[in-house]
Amino acid sequence: TVPVATTTSMTANPASLAVTASTVLTVTVKPATGTAAPGGSVVLTAGNSVLGTATLTASGASGAASFTVKGTALATGSNNLTATYTATGNFGDSSVSMAVTITQPLTAVPTSVTMAASSVSIAATGTTVVTATVRPASGTAAPGGTVAFFAGSKALGTETLKTSGSAATAAITVAASVLVTGNNSITATYSGATGFSGSPSSVLTVNVAPVPVATTTSAAAASASLTQSATTQVTVTVKSVSGKTVPTGSVILARGSAALGTATLTAIGSVSPAAVATFSLKGTALAAGSNTLTAVYSGGSGFTGSEGTVVVTMQASATGTVTTATASSMSFLQTASAQLTASVTAASGTGVPSGNVVFSTGGKSLGSAAVGSNGKAILVVVGLALATGNNTIAVAYTPSGNFGASSGTLAVTVLAAPVGPRSH
Repeated sequence: TVPVATTTSMTANPASLAVTASTVLTVTVKPATGTAAPGGSVVLTAGNSVLGTATLTASGASGAASFTVKGTALATGSNNLTATYTATGNFGDSSVSMAVTITQPLTAVPTSVTMAASSVSIAATGTTVVTATVRPASGTAAPGGTVAFFAGSKALGTETLKTSGSAATAAITVAASVLVTGNNSITATYSGATGFSGSPSSVLTVNVAPVPVATTTSAAAASASLTQSATTQVTVTVKSVSGKTVPTGSVILARGSAALGTATLTAIGSVSPAAVATFSLKGTALAAGSNTLTAVYSGGSGFTGSEGTVVVTMQASATGTVTTATASSMSFLQTASAQLTASVTAASGTGVPSGNVVFSTGGKSLGSAAVGSNGKAILVVVGLALATGNNTIAVAYTPSGNFGASSGTLAVTVLAAPVGPRSH
C-alpha cells in the first residue's frame, strides 16, 4: 500500500524573544488525502541539537504537538528550528523548518527614589500626602511600573507611577490614624519595569502629634464693679482636664468683638495642672453698665482651646453735688447750743444725694450726721465745743451711690458767758 503523504507546519509564539524568556512552538501534521489523523511523533531540533520529542494528538483530520523552548536553549540571534514527523501506519514522513530569533536582554537602567510629604508633622486627626519620585540614572525615558509605600514594615498601599518629564511620581494619602504617635519612618519601594531596575527609597520621617488634651478656661475679676477712672485685675485660669501637663500658649480677653488684650499663660500648681494669665483692666475700656468679658484660649501644643466669661460692671460717672450749711443761730453763748444744717443737692438731675456729712473746725471733728431723704444733715453743737469768738465750721459730704463728694463752710460766733456780780 502506498503511504499517504503528509505536510508538516510549525508556528512560534513568539518568534522573537529575549534569552530570559520562553516560546511555544506548535507543530501540525496533515494528510494529503483522507480524513484519518496522522499518528506518531515529532522531533524538534536546532541544528544537531535535539530540543524535544512529542507525540501527536489527533485534532480532526490533523495531528498536533507542542514544545515549550527556553531562550537559554538557543543561540543569540537567528536559530533554524526543524520539526521532523516520523510517521506510523499508512502515512508518509514530512518536516518543516522556521527561524526563531533570540535577542540580547536589555540592560536595566538603575533608578533612585526620593521622598517628600505635603506635611512632615501632622495632628492626630490629620493627613499628609506622601510622594515618591523615581528617576533614571541615565537617559530621558521615564520609568513605569508601581511604587509600594510602607510605614516601617506596615504596608500603606501601592500606587502606579505617572510620568513627569524624565522622572515619574506616585503619591498616596496617609492618615495619622494608620501611623503611631511620634516619629514614623515612611519608605517606598519601586518594583522596576522593562528597561529599569527596581530601587528602595530613603527614609522620610513623619511626626504624628499626640491627641490634644482638653482644657477648661475660667475668668475672675478682682473687682466686679468699678468706675470709669478705676482699674481692676482680671485673672484667667486654664486647666488641663486630664493628665498632668500644664497648658501653654496665650489668652485673649475680649468684650464682644473688641480685643482688650493678650497675655501669656504662666504655670501654677502641679497637683491640678493649670496656668494663669492676668490683665489690668481700665474702666475706660468698658461701656457703662454690665459688660460680659470673654477669655479665649485658642489652644497650645497638645491642648485644645476653650473659653470662659466674667461680668464686670462699669459705674456711670458720679453726679456732682453742692453742699451748703446754715445755723439756727449765727451767734450764741458758750453755754448755749445751735443747730447746724448741711444741705446737699445734686448739681444736675433730680436725684437726692445720700451719705454722711462731717462737721469740723480747725481740723477737729464736731460730729457727723446722715443725709436724710430731704438732702439735709443736722448736728446740734454746744458753744463750749467751739472757741470764743469767730469760728469757721467745715462741712464735708461723703457720698454713697453715684454721687460726688462736696464741701462747704459756715461761720458762727460764740459769745463768752456773762460774768455774774462780784460779792463784797
